[in-house]
Amino acid sequence: MRPGRCYGRGANLTRFVAGLALIGIGAGFGGCLAATAAYASTVMVIEDFASMRMVPSARSPRKAEAPLGLLLRTRRVNTKGDFIEATNAEEKPFEDPAWLHYWIRPNSILAEPGQTKISLDLVVHQGTVAPGESARANAPGRRYSVAEFIADSTALPGSYYVTATDENDKSPWGGAARLLPSKAASYDPPGSAERKATLRAERTYQLSIGLLGAKPIRSVHERLAVARVLVKEPACDDFEYIETEVMTLVERTRKIGGLGNTVLVAVRVEALTATASAGRVLWSRLVYVADVTFEDGSMETIARRLFVRWPLCT
Repeated sequence: MRPGRCYGRGANLTRFVAGLALIGIGAGFGGCLAATAAYASTVMVIEDFASMRMVPSARSPRKAEAPLGLLLRTRRVNTKGDFIEATNAEEKPFEDPAWLHYWIRPNSILAEPGQTKISLDLVVHQGTVAPGESARANAPGRRYSVAEFIADSTALPGSYYVTATDENDKSPWGGAARLLPSKAASYDPPGSAERKATLRAERTYQLSIGLLGAKPIRSVHERLAVARVLVKEPACDDFEYIETEVMTLVERTRKIGGLGNTVLVAVRVEALTATASAGRVLWSRLVYVADVTFEDGSMETIARRLFVRWPLCT
């Protein structure tokens, strides 16, 4: 992404620092405004690997690298406003920086998803459509969740698509997609084995990216990447984390000329589930980051992520 389009720019940083100052209790360690954890803000890393340091200084050695799409919980901002203290805000905080607090540059993170709304929908299978057409973009037909598709033993309609995305997840930074139901699912209707085999046979998914601006959009410079979480051996709970690797799937600038639109990006299944390293993929997250230019010349940076999981537990 182009520099200077992210969290530390303009009003976003001003609002963030002012919010901490209002609840601050004076100057703390390193000349910082101390903020209570109860008022901490959750932000997202928008660089591949954001350097985190022990003290708020560019000369301080790096102690950790926060990978793309990781959520951090901020604690305080130094008086210069060029470093923010943060820690891991994930539900399972085993990726760096784990439980420790380090200092990160504001331009490595995004404070809020942005005013332009983003939808990410991972289509893992499509019904029969005309050659060259997409069931999701041109003739939506019936929408199935993965669970609905496997559980419905009735005849399928002529045009349909199956999405792994959880529509009920209201997280501001994005939800999750499950490629198959849990292996422990109790209901196994007739024909479910064949439909599971159909889903497993897919080699390429389609990620539907929808944008809707509060005002007309001229163009977007967008990047879609995958962050693969690698472990020694995948398991439900007890696993040894190795590292997170990041790969760009697409980066481009495209014209919009309206309030928004929807486009499809092909995502190879192996890009989500396989790695060339010695580890194995526990799960992946698709991360979308874009610089939006509106017709009136104003700009904003937006971001959203989608966790992609598959059954590990029996």
